[in-house]
Amino acid sequence: MVNSMFSNKVMLQVAVIALALLLAGSAMQNRSSKSYFYGRVDRDLEEAVEEMKEMNKALFGIYMEQDIEEKCRVYTDHIFSLARFDDEIETEFNMQKGAFDWDDIWDIRWTMDAIRQKGELSKEDEEYLESAHSYNRRLIESYGEILSENKTDEYDFKRDGATIKKVYREFISRANKMASEQEYRDMTRYRPYYEDGGMKGNGMDEEFNISEKQAEEMAADVLEKLFGEKPAIENVGSPGEPEYEFYNSWDDGRDEDMYSISIDKNSGSLSMYKRSQVFIEGLKDEDLDKKAREIMDIFVPEGYVLYGREKWESDDEIDRIEYSFISQRGDVYDESHAAGISINSSGALNELYISDPFGRIGMEMPEAGVSKEDIRSSLKGNDAERVLTVRDINGQLQYRVFVRFGEELYTLIFDADTGEKVDFKKSENLYFNRVGGEMSR
Repeated sequence: MVNSMFSNKVMLQVAVIALALLLAGSAMQNRSSKSYFYGRVDRDLEEAVEEMKEMNKALFGIYMEQDIEEKCRVYTDHIFSLARFDDEIETEFNMQKGAFDWDDIWDIRWTMDAIRQKGELSKEDEEYLESAHSYNRRLIESYGEILSENKTDEYDFKRDGATIKKVYREFISRANKMASEQEYRDMTRYRPYYEDGGMKGNGMDEEFNISEKQAEEMAADVLEKLFGEKPAIENVGSPGEPEYEFYNSWDDGRDEDMYSISIDKNSGSLSMYKRSQVFIEGLKDEDLDKKAREIMDIFVPEGYVLYGREKWESDDEIDRIEYSFISQRGDVYDESHAAGISINSSGALNELYISDPFGRIGMEMPEAGVSKEDIRSSLKGNDAERVLTVRDINGQLQYRVFVRFGEELYTLIFDADTGEKVDFKKSENLYFNRVGGEMSR
């Protein structure tokens, strides 16, 4: 009897310890999962604001009729991400749906395209462009004000979960008030019509470069290369959107490898986001680098160089590492041929971006009309730290000149054909520098 009681006592202790370990493991997994989710929302909101800034530059260009014939090339990946995960964010942050909708911001892009395709601006078009620009500007300013009020800024990469939640909730609260104003309600309903009553840009009467069948086959092919088996693909997009969107599912019902794949109907660029997060014990940097190299070998073409490796952390633990690649031919960096990989703390592919998976963007390089030396000699003081030759996303050849003024680094952008300065901006670093040669192709 004593032995039996002792045995039962030992078994009970073992069971208690096992349960404690199980609960601790579950708590760590939930903490890691929540940490990743908050970090993702924080990053998406910050980058969405940057995308709105670029969108406003395009809106201004159309309004001034400088770019009326050009195809709009504004990226909205992070606006898209916030739109697609809106319900999850509202649930996690305990928010109620209001008047503001991320889809309304996302829709501005194809409305701009439709206005461009008309070839001339109507009074209604101009009013739309002004309203959209004003809407974005006020959202951008609100974001900056909210960061300041919470004693943080866009360079703070270690915001805690409470601050992230507070910033996002306040941003949406202010956005809801703006979206309720009549001017912006009218803006979101605007569609650019032709004189004959037809409308382009809504996806219903356009011939796209990429068909739905081609996009679906590409989505399935990417997942098959990644997992070694072909998934079922569901088209969850709508005709009025500029991208096809697909979700995948598996015959065995597993849900840890669920992705959303978006393919631009005209450019063919592909963006893939992980829809489900299953976390195990966090891996080390070198483990994530190894996984990134495996993904690179599958999807990143030869001739690409790694120019960016950014590690995102929360509570001193890795959330993810992002890797940026660009095509380099000779001494020219080609922004129209780029790729990106994000690996989460568990070693799973979190995001994938391929600019030209269908191989439709030409590889021919335009010739420069002026030399780097001509550009250097035109600078005040001739004090450029570096001059890079870049083919931008629109296929234009440029010189990117890095100049330091005091403690700040700036990039001057020159047309490589005419030598005319077309833009300048503050630079965080000398981008396109190689980062770890072993991960370059």
